[in-house]
Amino acid sequence: MREWDLCTLLRHKLEDRLPELSPLIDEFCAAFSSPQVLPKKTVLIRLDDASTHLHFILDGTVLELGEDDRGQLTVNQDYSPGEFVFNFHRHLTRLPSKTVYQCVTPTRLLTMDQDVLESFQKKDGFDEVFFVIQQHLLTQVRAHFQHLLQLSPVQHYIWIFHHKPWLVEALTRNQMAAFLGISRATFFRLLAKHAPNE
Repeated sequence: MREWDLCTLLRHKLEDRLPELSPLIDEFCAAFSSPQVLPKKTVLIRLDDASTHLHFILDGTVLELGEDDRGQLTVNQDYSPGEFVFNFHRHLTRLPSKTVYQCVTPTRLLTMDQDVLESFQKKDGFDEVFFVIQQHLLTQVRAHFQHLLQLSPVQHYIWIFHHKPWLVEALTRNQMAAFLGISRATFFRLLAKHAPNE
């Protein structure tokens, strides 16, 4: 994915409002940092982080990791090229993050500093641009929950294997089990019985 794909995405979603929003979209896209490559295991958003930087992934995978009430690993969401990463908990509740966002592969991304983002939020018309970003984020979250609710763990794993093969390579078995919402032991049984042929 290339840097200008961010502008392409926003233009596509807001095509009925162009050309009036075009200068704002250009200004917004130009306000992101130059692409940076973060090594595997880099933490973008820490536990109890109150920041609201906005990231756009060009290459690589970021996971949102947490713990359940029993201290077991949870993988709430994966973020891939063409997707935004944002401290969603902070944005929705004004409270610090309850999860960690970590690169599970070397990841190339663009970042907009929270102060710059806040200055955009005061501009006329930016509410429409930011709505598209929020809509994009919610679509990602909703898709994962739909798979958790509608597919069995086996079906979900096979879907991931065919549609997001980079996740199969990037996630540890513990992380994949957590992503599927099952125990590690159940995941090993699933692999033994139903793993897709490579």
